[in-house]
This record gives sequence, structure tokens and C-alpha cells, in this order.
Amino acid sequence: MKDPGKTLKVSFCILILLFVCGIPGYAADYKEAHKLFQQGRYDEAIVQFQEIAEVSPEWYFAHLMLGRCYLKKGQISQGMVSLDRALEYADDLKPKFEIWFVKAEALYDQQKYSDVISATEAMREYAVSQQQKFVMYKLRGLANIGMGKKDEAIREFNQALNFNPSDFDVLFELGKADYEVGNMEPAISYLEQAMNQNPNVVSPYLFLLDGYIKTKQFAKATQIGERGMVKNPQSMGIRRRLGQAYLGTKNYSDAIQVFNTVLEVEPSNAYARYNRGQAYFATEDFGRAVNDFLEASNRLADKDYVFRWLGDAYMKAQETEEAIKAYEVAYNLNPSSKNKEKLDKVQKYKEEYEAEMKAREEAAQEEAEFIEEGGELVGASEEAEVEEAEQAEQKKE
Repeated sequence: MKDPGKTLKVSFCILILLFVCGIPGYAADYKEAHKLFQQGRYDEAIVQFQEIAEVSPEWYFAHLMLGRCYLKKGQISQGMVSLDRALEYADDLKPKFEIWFVKAEALYDQQKYSDVISATEAMREYAVSQQQKFVMYKLRGLANIGMGKKDEAIREFNQALNFNPSDFDVLFELGKADYEVGNMEPAISYLEQAMNQNPNVVSPYLFLLDGYIKTKQFAKATQIGERGMVKNPQSMGIRRRLGQAYLGTKNYSDAIQVFNTVLEVEPSNAYARYNRGQAYFATEDFGRAVNDFLEASNRLADKDYVFRWLGDAYMKAQETEEAIKAYEVAYNLNPSSKNKEKLDKVQKYKEEYEAEMKAREEAAQEEAEFIEEGGELVGASEEAEVEEAEQAEQKKE
């Protein structure tokens, strides 16, 4: 069962009866048909199960397997008809639970999540064993995730854990749901458990690292990120988050090195470029910071924070006009008080700077005019002194 649009693959164990109840004459035929089903030879399996169902139409298991074959072939309506027929003839709790589960699974694959909830409600009265209760709650949780009802999903997943506290899928989905609704403490706990259950799966690391970074637990994030790199060295997602953890611990040189590696593999990764720009900014390499923020802004054109950082870098590089343009974009994307403060501050700075430059120009002009006028006076004075000196010499003679 696939969770549409997500990487999660849901695998439930369906307990199939490997014996023929009261029909010993068809045991060999059943085993051959079931073998064909397991081999993915659904058309051949359908022929054999149909023959068995024609001879023994009240044997629920033949209809159940027909339904499963049709569903595997994508013939949903025929599959559902066979499953409904299997329900008619099933006279025990266990087979009824199995049939309802197969129906619910098929509905889930079709993204009919509200119908899944209805099917699991029907399953509830037949769920006797811990395993049956576990898969019922797990499926209900996944259906609620599909409908975007995360709070309901959290409740169902917690119920599932009562019957199987170490299931990777439930731990991961529960941790992810808690993370997405802002329950960081339980999210981190469940994601850590999922990571420990299967340390070679990337997804728990990503959400766990995001949780630690969001809660500013950068040292812990560094530890998890470095562990993740050992287990999943090809994951650029883990690597980039490790770089973010290094940023949080002010280990800027390692952060830059990590982001360089990511960008070598994924040169169009705008987030890695943005993060590297932050590291360059922190090390006062403002030219490179501007370049990275500019490149990131081309791909993250709807993110106001990228343009705000770009404006900051321009200011440090003493490019006021470009800073104003960047802050204006940030403010237009998100007219927050923070963006307004940045824009107002740089505009005020520009006005004050221009006023100062204008005052200096005016002062310089006045000085030049004064010097020019004063120069003529000094010249006349010198000329008068020369004439006076000449007259004095003539008197002596």
C-alpha cells in the first residue's frame, strides 16, 4: 500500500488461511492458485479461483482471493464485488477482519480516505488480537494523515503504539505529525525512536534534524547529522542540515565545507546556496555572501528572508542602492514589521547620507568661491606691496 504523494510504503501482514476448510478435494487446486497469486500471475490465478468458486460458491476464501487478484490488476470494482461476496459467506471473526482489511487497503490506495475510516469502523468489531487492533489503528492514522487531519492521526497512532510500540512506520508518521503541528518534544522523541529502529532510512533524520534546529539544539543536531552521514553518506538532505547545525554552533568553516560538497552534487540547490551565504556573511566575506544570496533569490523568489539577507549583505558591502532594492522586494513579499524596519532604516540612512553629501558639496563650492575671491585680493595686495617697495627705493636714490 502506498501513501500517495509520500515516500512511505505501508506493509501490513494479512494472515491467510493455508488450509481448505471442509473442502479437502480442492486443497491441491487452492495451493496451485495461491502460488500463482504469489508469483504475480493474476490472470491464471483468477481462472483457478473462479473454478473453485463455481464448485463451492459459499467458500469465502475463493472470493477473497479473487478480490485480491482483481485489485492487483487494477480492476477495482470487480475486486470490491468479490470481496463483498466473501463477506457474505465468511462466518468467523478472523476472516471478516481480513476481508474488511483488504477492502480498506484498496480504498486507501485510491485515496478514498473517508471510506477507509468507514471500513476500519466495520473492522473494529472483528479486531480481537493485538495485531489486528494494531493494523486497524495504524490504517486509521494513515487515512487521517491523507485527509490532513493530523490531530486525529496522532490520536490513532498513539492507540496503535499501545499494541506495537516499536513499529517504524507508526513511530515515524507520529513523529512527523507532531512536528507539523508544533509538538516538538514528542516529535523529537518519536523520530529518534524511528531512527533507531531503522538507521539506514533517511526520512527520520531529516525531520529530527529540522526539529533540533528549530528548537536551537544545534549541538544535538550536529551529533545526529554526523551520525546520519555515516549511515547515509549520499543524502544531501542530511548533509545540508548538518551544515545548518554547524552554522548554529558558529562552526562556519565546516559549514562552508559542507555546503560546498552539497553544491558540487546539487549545484541548483538554492537552500544550500542560501545557507552558505549566511556562513560567508558571518565570516565577513560579504562579496561571496552577496553572490550566494543573489543566486538563491533567483530560485527562492517567494522567500522574503532571502532578500532580507541579500539586503544585509549589500549594506555591509556599502551598496546602499542595491540594499534598498532587496529590502523593497522582501517587504513586498511580506510586509512584516521586521522587513519594514530594515527598509525604513536603509532609506533613512540613504537620506542622511545624501543630505550629508549635499552639504559637503555645498560647503566645498562655497570654499572654492571664497578662495577664488580671496585669491584676487591677495594678488592685489601683493601688487600694492611691490609698488610701495619700488617707490621707497626711488626715494632713497
